Amino acid sequence: MIENKVIFSGQIKALTEKNIKSNDLGTFLTAWIDQRVPSRLPNGDVDRVKYVTGYQIVVKDRKIVDTIIALDKNRNGVEPRSAWVTITGAKGDYIIKSKVEGGKDTFVPQVEVYDLEVL
Repeated sequence: MIENKVIFSGQIKALTEKNIKSNDLGTFLTAWIDQRVPSRLPNGDVDRVKYVTGYQIVVKDRKIVDTIIALDKNRNGVEPRSAWVTITGAKGDYIIKSKVEGGKDTFVPQVEVYDLEVL
């Protein structure tokens, strides 16, 4: 049973070599997924794109890692984000420790992905 289960649709930000890591336990991926929706004028024209929400994602399943890498390659280096996907996973927080003594730590929403569906 997954605690803190979340199902979320969005687009994965373009990957860099920093997003994919390998060690003795296998390959895993970290990335950013977010929802951006167009704000429309009364006549239907797109006014601007509004940021809705986003999550840091962590993927440990090799099949899902390979799917995300393939989606990234299909961007052809032109689009800043992948095709739309729906992820299922467990939500938590990733803590970024302050580098300044006495500074505040930052809590970033994070989802460990267990399933991914390309829309």
